[in-house]
Amino acid sequence: MTAAISAEQRKYFSTSGWIIGLLCLLAFGMVMPVGNAISVNANTQGTVSNVAGLGGVADFGLMVLMVIAATSVTQEYRFGTANASFLGLPGRVHWLAAKATLMAVIAALSATVLAVLGVVAVSLIAAPYKQDGVSLVAALPQIGMAALTSAVMAVLAVGVGALVRSTAFAVALIVLWPTVVELLLAKLPGLSEHTPKFLLWANAGYAMTGRDMGTEFLWGPGGAVAYLAVIAAVVFVAGAVVTKSVTPSD
Repeated sequence: MTAAISAEQRKYFSTSGWIIGLLCLLAFGMVMPVGNAISVNANTQGTVSNVAGLGGVADFGLMVLMVIAATSVTQEYRFGTANASFLGLPGRVHWLAAKATLMAVIAALSATVLAVLGVVAVSLIAAPYKQDGVSLVAALPQIGMAALTSAVMAVLAVGVGALVRSTAFAVALIVLWPTVVELLLAKLPGLSEHTPKFLLWANAGYAMTGRDMGTEFLWGPGGAVAYLAVIAAVVFVAGAVVTKSVTPSD
């Protein structure tokens, strides 16, 4: 498995795609914390906390990380390199597990850096009297939760990529799920009181920031991560089954 992970690491960093992904992550991930800090400065009321600095990870940042994780699988099918990867390993599941491990580590590290930058940006841009306990040290537990949650969601995204094996489909699903599907599920008559507490992005945001946004979750932030981990495990196993049963040309 170590050799498989090393091979995936070399493969991932041998292309310019990771640079583009990093730039997108920084560009989209810093919009929320910087915007929050500027907005609170412009208003006569309101303050910002460490949560404002984590907004970039919990929203756009997580979406970008999941897209990167999913496309790390789908691009191999698209360019026909999956077959060579299969031949170089004792089993296809090893290939997918190696990708999931690498993407989880990259997501955790990226989320940590982005969260730190977000909190620092808020502390520097927001006026001192507008800050409500903004501190990098105080934000460390939340930053750790953001890293853990991002790692779990990256594994889920790898599973999604293995299931659909289409870059366009995977990206559309990841982008539309929080922006369209979850919004609709949260507002459907008769379901709006029950569905929000079980939605993926709602639980991910809750796990990272600790803010329930008016939703009565059945668990705390740690429970939200566990809930997401169960879903990620189910999707990954399903992706592994599909990977084992299909041919790269399917």
